[in-house]
Amino acid sequence: MEIPDHHNKLMANFFAQTEALLSGKTRTRVDQEFAEKGTDALVAAKVAPFKVFEGNKPTNTLLINQLTPSASGIFDCPI
Repeated sequence: MEIPDHHNKLMANFFAQTEALLSGKTRTRVDQEFAEKGTDALVAAKVAPFKVFEGNKPTNTLLINQLTPSASGIFDCPI
């Protein structure tokens, strides 16, 4: 079974993780998301602490066509 947009979903998740590390998520935002989804208040209260995290976490996002030693900055050099 082939999923035609599988790669697009993976790339969207990849970029979302980079953005999440930059922005973080506050308890207020988590509570707002639960409210929008209509999540039960008891479930939301138990789960919310695990969905809150700080932002401002530096990260690098690299896009390359093929993972090779040259692409990763490693070159052939004699020991």
